[in-house]
Amino acid sequence: MLFVDDDTLFADATAEILRARGCSVTTASSLLDAKALGPGRFDWVVADHFLPDGSGLDLASDVDRTRTRVVLVSASPPLEAALEALRLGVARFLTKPLDFEALLEVLRPWQPPGAARAQALPSVESRARLLDALARSMSPVLITGETGTGKGHLARAIHDRGGAGRPFVAMNCAAIPASLAEAELFGVERGAYTGAEPRPGLLEMADGGTLFLDEIGDLAPTVQTKLLCFLDDGTSRRIGGTRWKRLGVRILAATHRDLGALVAEGAFRVDLYHRLDVARVELRSLRDRPEDLEPLVAGVLADLSRRDGRHYALAPGEMGRLRGHRWTGNIRELRNCIERATLADAPDRLAPSQTLASRPAGARAPMDAPAPAARMAPLAVVERAHVMSVLAACQNNRSRAAEVLGIGLSTLRRKLREWSDPGSAGSSSMDET
Repeated sequence: MLFVDDDTLFADATAEILRARGCSVTTASSLLDAKALGPGRFDWVVADHFLPDGSGLDLASDVDRTRTRVVLVSASPPLEAALEALRLGVARFLTKPLDFEALLEVLRPWQPPGAARAQALPSVESRARLLDALARSMSPVLITGETGTGKGHLARAIHDRGGAGRPFVAMNCAAIPASLAEAELFGVERGAYTGAEPRPGLLEMADGGTLFLDEIGDLAPTVQTKLLCFLDDGTSRRIGGTRWKRLGVRILAATHRDLGALVAEGAFRVDLYHRLDVARVELRSLRDRPEDLEPLVAGVLADLSRRDGRHYALAPGEMGRLRGHRWTGNIRELRNCIERATLADAPDRLAPSQTLASRPAGARAPMDAPAPAARMAPLAVVERAHVMSVLAACQNNRSRAAEVLGIGLSTLRRKLREWSDPGSAGSSSMDET
C-alpha cells in the first residue's frame, strides 16, 4: 500500500496500524513524492484529497484501477470531488477523522494471507515504530483503555523516546477537586485570593516537555475551557495575573471512560475532545491480548530484580497457571501479584498464581467447601499473601493497611521486616502515612 498524507504523524501512525494487520505500507507526504514512487506498482493507494501540491484524485487517474485500488480521505470532501472519484472508479471516499474499521472493511476482501493472525498478534517491533512516530511530534495524543492497562507507562514511554532531559509532569484529573484544578494547571499570583502566594502551574513546569493529564474525562468543565484555549494558542496566564506566557508543552491525555459518551451527555466539551484526539492509542485489556502475558511477566521480573538486587524467576509450571487467569485488573494486577510472591516464595521459585482468586469477582465460595489441592498453602504463606494484598489495595500506605487489618502499625512493620530479605529490609519505599 501507498499511503499519502501531508500530516506525517497521522500517516506514520496509520501505517503502523496497517502493518500490524499484515500490510506492507510505504508513506509519502506530497503528490510529487507519491508519483515518484510509482503508484501503479502498489495494490492499494490511500491518499488525502487535499495535498500541498495537488489532489489525491490525480493519483486515481494515473493508475490502472483493475490492478491498483484507490481510497481517498478528506475532512470535508466537496461534492464535485466525490462525483469525480466515482467516475474514476475510486473504491471509497472516507472522511476524517479516519475510521480505521471502515478502512479495514474496504481492505478485508484483499487482505494478504496471514493478515487475520497478524491482526491478532501485532509485533512488538511494530508497536515500537508506532511509539517512535508519536514521539517525533508535538501533537496531542489521547490514550484510552481500562484501568490498569498501563496508560501512564505508555505516556512516559512516548515522552522518553522524544529525547532525554525534558520535563515530564503528570496530573491525575480525578484526584484534584474542581476548585483547585485551575490553580494546579495554570498557577496563581499573589493576591489572587486570600492568602495566595505566587506559584507556577503544571503547564509552566512542563515548558519544553510533556504534561500528562490522566483521567482527562474527570476534568472540571470550567478548566476544560481554559485548557482548550491553551491548546489553540499555546499561551497561559496565572490566576490573578495579567501577563500571558507562551509555552512549548506537549499534551498527552488518558482516560478509561468513553469520552464520546461524555460529549453526548454534555459532560465534556466536543471541541476539546477533537482537539485532544489528534492521535489515539487504545490499550486493550490484558485478557484480550494473552500473547503479551509472557513478555510482561519477564519485564516485571526484571524490574523487581533490579529494584531488589536479587534474581527473581517463576517456579516451573507457573506461566501456564497465570495464562488461565482473567486479569480483570490488567497489568497493575499482574505486577502486584508477582510482587506479593517475592515476599512469600524463594526468589528463583516464585508462585504468584497461589494468591490469585480462581472464581469470578464477587462470587463467594461455600463455607464448607474444601480447598482445592492447588490452593492449599502453609498458614504463614496465606497470611503474607493477605497482608500484601491489603497493602496493595491501600496503595502501600502502611498506616491505612494496619487499620484495615486490625493490627498495630508496629506489628505490621515487624511482619514486613521478618518477610523481607535482611539486606534490603531498610530499603522499602512504602509510605508510612
